[in-house]
Amino acid sequence: DVAALRKAFAASGFGIRELVLVCGALGAVREAAQTAKAKGADNFIADEDEEVSEEMAGYQEPDLKYKALGADVRLSASTIKTSEPFSNSYLSRLVKSGASEGDPLGAGLLADDEIRSLVVRYASNANGFSKEVTEVYQALTTVGKYTSTRNS
Repeated sequence: DVAALRKAFAASGFGIRELVLVCGALGAVREAAQTAKAKGADNFIADEDEEVSEEMAGYQEPDLKYKALGADVRLSASTIKTSEPFSNSYLSRLVKSGASEGDPLGAGLLADDEIRSLVVRYASNANGFSKEVTEVYQALTTVGKYTSTRNS
């Protein structure tokens, strides 16, 4: 629900620009993960450490699917390989083809006129997207942190 996303971003001091950039980045990562999975990366196991402590002997992980944005989160950067660098490809595809089936995020981004205008803007400006998504990521990682330049 895009309205809920708008509200969450606003509560953290961010606007629709940041929402579109983050969603564009997440969409690109999701597509890369789906491509990797289709190429057989679904056999990837995150914990490659074969050592088992005595305390852990007999413990069996629950049979759960680890999912985020529809992709297996156990995929690592080494298993997600694409022929293209990280880009605005998700937003470009949204503008060109619309949201694919099973992509409520894309459908929501396109349904809101104000947000759609930013999707179109970033879909047609790869350099601007890359520069601004980096800035937004840095801002998001500092939310809630207190920093001071004053000597203590």
